[in-house]
Amino acid sequence: MDSVNTFCRWVADQGGEIDGIKPQNIAGRGFGIVATRNLIKGEVIMTIPVHAIRSLDKIPQSITAKLPPDMSIHGLLAAEITLYPARLTSWAKIVPKMADFEDCMPYFWPVTLQHYLPKEAKNLLEKQKYMFSKDWDMYRQAFPTSIMQDFMHAWFLVSTRSFYHETCQTSLYPWHDRLALLPMADLFNHAATGCHVCYSSEHYTITTDREYLNGEEVHISYGDHSNDFLLAEYGFILPDNSHDRVCINDLILGELQAEQRAFLKDKGALGDFMLSVQSQPCSRTKVALQLLCDTVTNDKLDSCHTRSGTDLYLPQLLTKFLDEIQDIKKAILGNIAGNSTQQSLLMQRWNQIEVIVKQTIEAEQPHDVVL
Repeated sequence: MDSVNTFCRWVADQGGEIDGIKPQNIAGRGFGIVATRNLIKGEVIMTIPVHAIRSLDKIPQSITAKLPPDMSIHGLLAAEITLYPARLTSWAKIVPKMADFEDCMPYFWPVTLQHYLPKEAKNLLEKQKYMFSKDWDMYRQAFPTSIMQDFMHAWFLVSTRSFYHETCQTSLYPWHDRLALLPMADLFNHAATGCHVCYSSEHYTITTDREYLNGEEVHISYGDHSNDFLLAEYGFILPDNSHDRVCINDLILGELQAEQRAFLKDKGALGDFMLSVQSQPCSRTKVALQLLCDTVTNDKLDSCHTRSGTDLYLPQLLTKFLDEIQDIKKAILGNIAGNSTQQSLLMQRWNQIEVIVKQTIEAEQPHDVVL
């Protein structure tokens, strides 16, 4: 508790205000924010002034002068944490340690376990590896005596705890790199729906989205993200995620001929093919399936022109996918690489995907067609 009280005093000294909430260590999930009284909808429970945040315009010239002009904001913030840790001492005592990231973040898993990540998570991981490698190469050239482990820890703190921050200066950067650190606000855990985060030129405010009871955890939403995104970017999944989806690119692309891909690309329908947690394929998926159905022969599927491609063709593909999922789950359980925490998290994700696939098959299965 001493570290929490010290941190709260530090935030107050920076001009931050909290009302009706407090940080609390939540078993198995690190720190979160809980209500200290009953809260009503529409209450401002946290205010963080702009001068208290760590943003692009606060990066010391001693850092920016040594780094290339195309260094990402992500990398610059990580550089400041690495080079000037004393500036955020009280914050550093309650944020995740490197060992916390190693268990939950797929970036740190053995390659043989990363191989079994779902498609969307695997794609995000590859981008993550590229972005870190690029930032680290720039950083180590400017500060050659640095230890990669220190910079990596700082880089993932920024990756998992930053907020969107758009100013005239940051608008020159890609949208995904318009980042800032908001000590205290970054302790809110994610839920599919949560409190509202608003930004002005003077401060960030967090306002309740509903009533909360005394002692209840208070959440914000990091965005309308799938569990694959949350796993790759933050190292957790939600048990009940209304925004969840499953990428089935390999299933669809494996069926398409070159001319069909060209047709979909020309129509703007060639991209990620998704199933939602509501057992609904996205519009892009429906277009591809209809195209496939119009070209299949009757020995594959009877009456293909009397039903939609989604109704007829999707259950066949997903039934094959279920077989693949079973093979993947067996491989994960038999994989000697990785620890039990990593394997358990990955198994949970594939169990969720299996449920979505089964529900979609049931929803799309024509009752008078025998597959």
